Amino acid sequence: MTLGEIANLALAAFAGGAIGLERQWNQGLAGLRTNTLVAFGAACFCALHDQAVAYVVTGIGFLGAGVIFREGTSVRGLNTAATLWCSGAVGALSGAGNYTAAMLGTAGVVAINLGMLPLQQAINRHRPHPVDNETDYLIEIDCAAEAEPNIRAVLSGATAQAGLGLRSLNSQKLDGRSGNVQIAADFVSHFRIDEAVERLVVRIGLDNEVSSARWSIPNLVRPRAANIDN
Repeated sequence: MTLGEIANLALAAFAGGAIGLERQWNQGLAGLRTNTLVAFGAACFCALHDQAVAYVVTGIGFLGAGVIFREGTSVRGLNTAATLWCSGAVGALSGAGNYTAAMLGTAGVVAINLGMLPLQQAINRHRPHPVDNETDYLIEIDCAAEAEPNIRAVLSGATAQAGLGLRSLNSQKLDGRSGNVQIAADFVSHFRIDEAVERLVVRIGLDNEVSSARWSIPNLVRPRAANIDN
């Protein structure tokens, strides 16, 4: 492997890291390590100079897609998929007899995954809402039974309006003869969007048929909750 090819791999990793740094800072789904791995893997594939590699790339793409999944509003497995893609590049380099490139590629993938993890975590700590942490929101509404369908419709529509992922929506009758029901909506968000949740609860609480509207973050030690009682 020539010095020029080594420089190409290093430049690809640097360029991918620069792109990933911006994505990590702005809380993109594909962050620092993912972008660096993709750029580095692409450079490894290009080092082969063989059109047959296209078939390998396509096959690994399908394999990588299998480890990416959505959980609530979060996407998991991007870094794993990128690592698999790079592993495929290293395997292709080995199969083509480019042993030096394969060894450098292996070292590069390991170095990117291990070396950039502390930097990624440091970026997340200095941002107000780390990308790897989901936020659960619990909204509870006490209302007249007649208003239940409308309230449930508003809460269901919040998935598009407020950027919330609805996990569950339940209703139960309150004790006593008031005829009121309590509606509990469990949401998840990839970011902290307290203000949007607050606006949603205030809007629902303005309904004359609503006796109480409140929200909280169950996974906080000190839940942030706002209560609205009519």
